[in-house]
Amino acid sequence: PRTVPVPDVPALEAALAAHGLPQVLKTDGSWGGAGVIVLRRLEDAAPAFLRATTKPGLVQALKLAAWEGSSRPVFTRRHWRAHAPDLQEFVAGHPANRAVLADRGRVLAGLSVEVLQAAGPTAPATVVRVVEDAQMAASAEAMVAELGLSGLLGFDFVVEQGTG
Repeated sequence: PRTVPVPDVPALEAALAAHGLPQVLKTDGSWGGAGVIVLRRLEDAAPAFLRATTKPGLVQALKLAAWEGSSRPVFTRRHWRAHAPDLQEFVAGHPANRAVLADRGRVLAGLSVEVLQAAGPTAPATVVRVVEDAQMAASAEAMVAELGLSGLLGFDFVVEQGTG
């Protein structure tokens, strides 16, 4: 989808005026949908930008740690730094993802799932269905190859309504 960097609120508001609503505000360095905000009303732009560019509070990190059953949110909060978010074209559909095991730019194994239920609109999946999806597999393989990636990696997708 079309993606536009928005370094400040005036740039965000100008991009929304140019491209219309809904749009998705996304921040790098986030995880589990925490850095994804769907904007459906212009008056939500400034508060969303502030939320996307403000260091998570300790209480918020502790709540997320309890929800995840992990201390990661508390430790990653220490190294948090602000990133200018991007505004991305909204794609109506349902989420899906592909997990792959890669070694030096080559995918060794992979698994694709469609999200049936999630903890919230941009939150992690709670119920998934395993699917065979050649487009997700090919996209993940292309990114792994282009970037020379290794490790256990996850790629998020939206399965567009009407076109699949």
